[in-house]
Amino acid sequence: MRSKALTGVLALCLLAAACSGQSMPSLGESPSGSPSASVSPQQTVARSITATPTRDSRPTLPPTWTREPSETPLPTSPPQSPVPTIDAIGTALFGQPTLEACTGFTMDLLESQATFRPGQDVTVVWTPVQGAIGYTVTLLDASRNALFERFSEEPRFTFDGALFDLAAPYYAVTVRPLNVGSRQMCNSIGLLINRDLS
Repeated sequence: MRSKALTGVLALCLLAAACSGQSMPSLGESPSGSPSASVSPQQTVARSITATPTRDSRPTLPPTWTREPSETPLPTSPPQSPVPTIDAIGTALFGQPTLEACTGFTMDLLESQATFRPGQDVTVVWTPVQGAIGYTVTLLDASRNALFERFSEEPRFTFDGALFDLAAPYYAVTVRPLNVGSRQMCNSIGLLINRDLS
């Protein structure tokens, strides 16, 4: 057990000597190099630990140096676009967050046509969304199959009358606003266009 302790102390001595940059005297000689009768490991450890640390030879700034304010104005950050806020009511109703800009996004029922006749163009109009670069407009049949889809930069679109078949009871139109990255900004809105029975 004593030999393990002595081995541990010797390893610690060697490690301390290696870290301090000084050579370690052997157990059989004194620090001056002359033979000695006996040097205990505790004495060697004490000498190694109390050795003066070496100084870093890197240059440092002069003690008189002080930072002076720069005459050059600091660059200003580019103007930030406003952070979109989330509509809490839309989140509660639709189960997903919607941008506050989407709260007024609805079909304009006064300007849109609610009925169709074969061969007659149908125009749908909706309220614009702030920040939208355009809208995806889709015409669906009664089975919810997409018949026609286009991109519109304006908040209105006119469908060619040739798309409407007199045998169909109704068609649906959906509109989705897109942002600069062509991602959908709001929940889609829709309108049913019924066959004109008059």
